Amino acid sequence: MECYDGASFSFVGGPVVLADLLGGLRGGVNSILFIFGGLCRGRALRGRAALAGVLGFQEFRHAALPLFLAALWFVFLAPVFWSGTAARAGGDLARAAENSGLYERILPSFTYGAKRLRAGELPLWASAQGCGAPFLADPSRGMFQPLNALFLIGRTELAMVLHGFTCLSLMGLFFVGFARSLGARYVPCVFGGMAYAFGGGAAGAMARPELAAGLAWLPLLFWALAAHGRSRTRGHAVLAGISGGLVLLSGSFVLALSVF
Repeated sequence: MECYDGASFSFVGGPVVLADLLGGLRGGVNSILFIFGGLCRGRALRGRAALAGVLGFQEFRHAALPLFLAALWFVFLAPVFWSGTAARAGGDLARAAENSGLYERILPSFTYGAKRLRAGELPLWASAQGCGAPFLADPSRGMFQPLNALFLIGRTELAMVLHGFTCLSLMGLFFVGFARSLGARYVPCVFGGMAYAFGGGAAGAMARPELAAGLAWLPLLFWALAAHGRSRTRGHAVLAGISGGLVLLSGSFVLALSVF
């Protein structure tokens, strides 16, 4: 069992932190609406066409407004998916077999790494793990995964919930984009995104940030590869390389081997 600085944890999910999280999401959505409204009201059609050409996005396949509405749908649907699920406080959750990885590896690891980073130090070594072990050099820690920056906000339990909601939203949105690149209509794309983001496999990955982050970036990788196979543009090739790198940085060896 890994232990860092003698930390102990109690993880209660779902509605316990839902109200606070929705307040933050509301502010983020308002900011997105402001930015999106400015873009839509602009009359620089030539600039939009040039941007679409660089990225290789065809407007009839990836119209801004439907994708934006799909993003809002998954942002608000992710908390609803977990609204009826909560861990009972005071239960013996840490000893349950399905929670062993969460309590013995994930929560102590992310707490230790975030604590060192907030102190302005790189977590190079975990001295409290056995006789000491490399920390930053271990890819499974996911220290270079951008989505794991959410753990810098403070409480690890709250960051886990926010991380899960973010991954679920990205999974649904990127799947919609991937399905659209194959020629499907928006409504089937949204239902496909819901099946991908809110299925049993995704639910099992929410307590494992490395799997959740990998599953979030995976449809973006397939989206970029499908678009590149159709248009052969440099922008899609670059996007495929970036999204593939983000899958590798998730820290899940199983997912990386399955994809590459």
